[in-house]
Amino acid sequence: MVCAGCAGLGRDLAALGACTALESLLLNHYRLPAFPAALWQLPRLRVLGLCNNALQEIPATVSQLSSLDSLDVRNNDLRALPYQLALLPLRSLLVRG
Repeated sequence: MVCAGCAGLGRDLAALGACTALESLLLNHYRLPAFPAALWQLPRLRVLGLCNNALQEIPATVSQLSSLDSLDVRNNDLRALPYQLALLPLRSLLVRG
């Protein structure tokens, strides 16, 4: 599902919260230092791509993404993974790098 209201999103990630029907989101190569807070407002999100950013941690609140089945956080600065990832219905978790 594509959110029509997010067509001009650009780098204003705060506007993501309005895209509550969004199921797939690729935020690769954005140089994000942290998970965007607006992600927690996306209950239908199934696929999340955050590779090649500057993430240092995956917050425990990741468990709020209860529909997430694919997470790509390759090539970030992660030092550990939270146990809350085990609470998600993940079928694919890409972490290398």
